[in-house]
Amino acid sequence: MHQQFLFISIFSFLISCTSPTPQEEFAHQLWEFEGKLLISIEDRASVVNIVWKQHDDSSQIFLSGPLNLGQVYILANSDKIIVDAQGNTQDYGLDQALIIEGEKFHIPWKPLSYWVRGLQGSNMATINGAFYQNGWTVEVSDPSIEGPNLITVNRDKISLRLKILKRGKTIK
Repeated sequence: MHQQFLFISIFSFLISCTSPTPQEEFAHQLWEFEGKLLISIEDRASVVNIVWKQHDDSSQIFLSGPLNLGQVYILANSDKIIVDAQGNTQDYGLDQALIIEGEKFHIPWKPLSYWVRGLQGSNMATINGAFYQNGWTVEVSDPSIEGPNLITVNRDKISLRLKILKRGKTIK
């Protein structure tokens, strides 16, 4: 009995040493979702369709208005953001304010890629209700096992409300 327990203990230890940690495993995933995004800036608001595809540190985000009018394609990676608004392409540094339709605002791209999955950040802590990070209030209103279905992000004059309608398969 003692030898069997010792064998199971050693085997479990070896498996834990060779298995990727949740952080390492999570960092090398592909994921995507489709949904509706309400963007409110001061007293103006727009609802757009959103398709977000993520591969490691690279985000491809496609925004389109009703009937695919007003399309914006955003590519964000570890060092810059490229915004293509119907052929008008702008490159931005990660810490630079975006200018879309004359509005200037900061979007926390890296943290946002965690928040939309129901995580506070690279520490992999889950969002339970609401929390505050780097000047942003983040609230999950409709959590699910796959991640939040409804998330609201607020700061100053900006409010983003994301309703996730469809999730793609997460691939390792």
